[in-house]
Amino acid sequence: MHRSPFLWPHLDPQGVKPDNSKVAAIQSMQPPKDVKSLRSFLGSVNYLTRYLARLATITTPLRELTKKEVAYVWGPEHDRAFAAVKQEVSTRGVLRYFDPKAETVIQTDASLKGLDAVLLQQGQPVCYICI
Repeated sequence: MHRSPFLWPHLDPQGVKPDNSKVAAIQSMQPPKDVKSLRSFLGSVNYLTRYLARLATITTPLRELTKKEVAYVWGPEHDRAFAAVKQEVSTRGVLRYFDPKAETVIQTDASLKGLDAVLLQQGQPVCYICI
């Protein structure tokens, strides 16, 4: 099975983190001009889902624009969401390696906008899940 190098994380002694070049590519993206380019941006950002808290909540206004029944009209709320995503990407952390012997805690947060969860060990994130 062939896997895209875009999906491969960077592994080091501190933990798992996203590839810096992929993060830089997302940070340099311009606001999408249409639904197709917005979906492309959201797809790129989804690569970082496991590293980011609150992604589902932050991207809500952007995801709304991808719905068939919604006209694509980019407004100030979309500029704010787009900037917030890029800010969140720039402050991403390192995920600790999962230790099957360590105590594991799952914290969740649900709203009408989305569901976010984090898997923690020793108070440090192992993985984020955003839906």
